[in-house]
Amino acid sequence: MPTPKVGPKKAATEAKKTALVAKDKLKNNAVTKAAGDIFTKIKTKTGVDNKKVDAWQEKWLAVPKNRTKYEHLKDVPMVMGEELFAMTNDIINFVQREEGGQSHVFKKLKEEGGAFLHHPIEYLQKRGEAAKKKAGEAKEMAQKKVGEAKKMTEKKAAAKTKTAAKKTSK
Repeated sequence: MPTPKVGPKKAATEAKKTALVAKDKLKNNAVTKAAGDIFTKIKTKTGVDNKKVDAWQEKWLAVPKNRTKYEHLKDVPMVMGEELFAMTNDIINFVQREEGGQSHVFKKLKEEGGAFLHHPIEYLQKRGEAAKKKAGEAKEMAQKKVGEAKKMTEKKAAAKTKTAAKKTSK
């Protein structure tokens, strides 16, 4: 049975409602509450407030707007350092109940985890298909390399037999 078509306004309204429900669930989440309670205790005992923490984050844990992209092995230390700063900022923002989103690792985990939790079978099927495709590509590349190596050894063997034949004929 086909699903009824929904207009763009109704779809947008439904999306907003879903987002509000998800945000409400996040606020009521036990982990979020526990983290918020811990930060509240720290705040009351030390006098640290969100503005001071944000100022400290800006000064000491700043992540550049244009982050280094991994292109060569020499980029690894810079990329790892920036990602660690971004992860630290996201953790602090989470504890403060603020929006994070600087860390690429956390974004990827959130996307993958959300996809798995909402549609586990579909997610596993897609991952299986992607793995199968990668395995096929690897197999093709390996066969290509083996063929190239075989041709090279045949050429070298032919060249050696020619030189051996020349030496014996002299």
